[in-house]
Amino acid sequence: MHSAIATNFVHSYIDAWNHHDAKLVADHLTPDGIARKYMKSGLNDETFERLKSRLTDLMTNHRTYLYSDLTLPKLAHLMHCSVNYLSQVINAGFGMSFFDFFKPARIEAAKRLLIHSDDRRQSIITVAYALGFNSNSAFYTAFKNSCGQTPAQFRREHAQDP
Repeated sequence: MHSAIATNFVHSYIDAWNHHDAKLVADHLTPDGIARKYMKSGLNDETFERLKSRLTDLMTNHRTYLYSDLTLPKLAHLMHCSVNYLSQVINAGFGMSFFDFFKPARIEAAKRLLIHSDDRRQSIITVAYALGFNSNSAFYTAFKNSCGQTPAQFRREHAQDP
């Protein structure tokens, strides 16, 4: 593993474990700071950065987070890479799991839909399904964990007069 990959992983990992036992973090790294999990990976820095950039493009410009049936293998196919490389890019490059990777974009889109005057008539479940959530409970849980309130509370608090 090369230094940029290691650095991205270390920063992501330390951020994720902020205020936790430093020994726990150190147990997952080699003495030179490389994640043990990716030590034998053939993914080089250039490919890592290219895949990370492509994934960002897919999220930003192609809104892949809207597809509820998107799986790691399907996304890897879209990106023309292996499932292992894609998983490494998401884990080490963004510091999260595949499933958690899509939540922030989905929640931000939900917030816009919930308060936009033309879309306020949509039911919350319609918003959830439109943004790729597979169930109302998954949407409510993700939204509340992200925003500290339910989608209904958020909508009421941010309601705009027509």
